[in-house]
Amino acid sequence: MGPGAGNTSNCEQCGESFVAKRKDARFCGETCRWTNWKAKKENGGNKTTGVETHKEMVSNSLLKSLHGIVSDEPQYEEKETKTTNLAWSDTIKQKGRLIKEREGIRRTLNDLRQKEHDIKSETGDWMIFTGMLSGAVGGGLVGNGIDNATKANDTINGKDKKNKPKEKSKKRESNSGTFIGVLLGTALGGLIGNGIQNATKEDREAKKKKAIEELQSKINRYKEQLVKYDSAILDITAKADTMPKWIITKEQVLIAPPDTRNPVFGTL
Repeated sequence: MGPGAGNTSNCEQCGESFVAKRKDARFCGETCRWTNWKAKKENGGNKTTGVETHKEMVSNSLLKSLHGIVSDEPQYEEKETKTTNLAWSDTIKQKGRLIKEREGIRRTLNDLRQKEHDIKSETGDWMIFTGMLSGAVGGGLVGNGIDNATKANDTINGKDKKNKPKEKSKKRESNSGTFIGVLLGTALGGLIGNGIQNATKEDREAKKKKAIEELQSKINRYKEQLVKYDSAILDITAKADTMPKWIITKEQVLIAPPDTRNPVFGTL
């Protein structure tokens, strides 16, 4: 045993007291000596006391055990925000306008087709009917005038008073002129109307043909527009189907600031 052996000393690594076998003994054993040498090497050759190294080891161990429970780093959470895609919305509005305009063209086209059908159906028979009606009215007025004149003449001659038994018969016959006038007037008016119809047939057919050609030209233009609108609506529908309806944005939102007030971090 060397000089100074048997004296009690404190280990520079763990701080525990030990009985030194040598006067210059600094550690209680090989473990503490090796640990101190390793710590000094990692510290860049600076002298490190065992108590400081031990405290650092305890601190690191404690921090590892607290990982995920408390943190000195800020905590973030990913937040997702969904908003309407304005480009998609404008495309849908444009599609709605095209559909509305197409329906207007379709209604106009149906009106033109109906007008074309009406013109094709015209035969000029209305002239005969008009003639017959006019003749009936005229003949009736003439016949009624004759009846009234006859009645007035009978009254003047006193036949009403002398032939009482024949009074009812004469009253029944008093409207015969009107009836005959209506029949003759209707027949004559029909003949006149038919004559006018035949006389104007060529001119009416020419005008009818021209009107139908103009209508058909308009119908064809509207049909072409309708095809273009149908195609445009299909295209814009396909375009809208390829566009996202929503725009999704993601951002990191702070949910917890650094836990610097935790007493653990204030003492380590």
